[in-house]
Amino acid sequence: MRRVIVVMISLLIWSCTDHEPSDIEKFSALTGRWQLVETKIGIGSPGSWQPVASGVVYQLNSDSTFVLSEHPVCTAGFWYFTNNMLHLEFECPASDEQIYYYSLSALHLTLSPAKILCVEGCQFKYRKL
Repeated sequence: MRRVIVVMISLLIWSCTDHEPSDIEKFSALTGRWQLVETKIGIGSPGSWQPVASGVVYQLNSDSTFVLSEHPVCTAGFWYFTNNMLHLEFECPASDEQIYYYSLSALHLTLSPAKILCVEGCQFKYRKL
């Protein structure tokens, strides 16, 4: 009887702890259409979130391709993630890979450039469509 109680308490504690999402869960959460809704770019100060009207849309497909709604030259490529970084490789010959730190919440995907130095910080917030 005592072992049963110990096992039950252990299971209860284990089920209540936070778990790190698996790569499959992260991939599934990132897949879809994301529209830019806010930007945060500091010029001389940390900045504050500013709304964006008619923001660009990224379509992150389950086959690891993506389509960007607006770009002067490139509108497609391949995407993947590692740890907390999102990598976008455009199909254009002279295009550099774009790498962003990302965070996901229930409603938003927030990207912060990893290669571009933003002294005061810069972030882009997307809403899933």
